[in-house]
Amino acid sequence: MARAAAKKTELGKLPEWDLSDLYAAPDSPALEADLVRAGREAAEFRAAHHGQVAALDGAGLAAAIARFEAIDEALTRVSSYAGLLHAGNVTDPEIGRFYQTAQERVTERVRDSVRARVQVPVREQAQARAPAAMRPARRRSPAAATRAQAR
Repeated sequence: MARAAAKKTELGKLPEWDLSDLYAAPDSPALEADLVRAGREAAEFRAAHHGQVAALDGAGLAAAIARFEAIDEALTRVSSYAGLLHAGNVTDPEIGRFYQTAQERVTERVRDSVRARVQVPVREQAQARAPAAMRPARRRSPAAATRAQAR
């Protein structure tokens, strides 16, 4: 154990990541602006596309995907900055608090945009178009099957 501690002190000052390409600091106005903008855009995206994706034509779907990617890019940038900052100093409680808060705020915004149900329900659409004879039989739970046999 003492040997491991001795090796650790021999490392000296470790290199630090230059995260200024992402944000200047955890309290950067640009970071806050990205979170606010992404939150607004995620809510607008959900309002515009919730339950509507299957009705989009090719151009509309491409536009929705581009809009979703823009939201995702902003949130990934915030999440990356917070994660890298925290990885550089996991013992600093202020950085840990920033990291946790940033992750929570990113998750809220992702949840808002993903709730738009961007996935096109291909299986359900195909089954609805198929003739009744080709549709898969509905599965019953063992309890339901037993009740049906008892009748």
